[in-house]
Amino acid sequence: MGTILDLARRDSAFIINAGGFETDITFTVGGNPVIVKGIATKHHIGYDDDGERVNTKNAQITVNESDLLAIGITTRGASGEVNITSNIISYADSTGNTSSYVITENYPNETFGHIVCMLGDYQV
Repeated sequence: MGTILDLARRDSAFIINAGGFETDITFTVGGNPVIVKGIATKHHIGYDDDGERVNTKNAQITVNESDLLAIGITTRGASGEVNITSNIISYADSTGNTSSYVITENYPNETFGHIVCMLGDYQV
């Protein structure tokens, strides 16, 4: 069976990979496209310094670190810290339109083993 933490890790991995909200996310590794399952979101609202709403693009993905390792992506540097910034990814939105992004920030959850990545526009 396992501990509650083991169950939570398994459940979070399932939600990201097969929970019904997952999408194919393509990473480019050595010039080759490889696909992992993950959760991808994009919306167009943010807030300025005064708390007023502004129209701005916010795109992010959540993937399991073990899935990235399985497809050959190095997730940690010599310091042992997660750093997958500058990787190029792409995914299709709700209309089927595929866009490419660069990972600008990564926020690992080392308790559950997944990584949230903030995305910026990537021009091919």
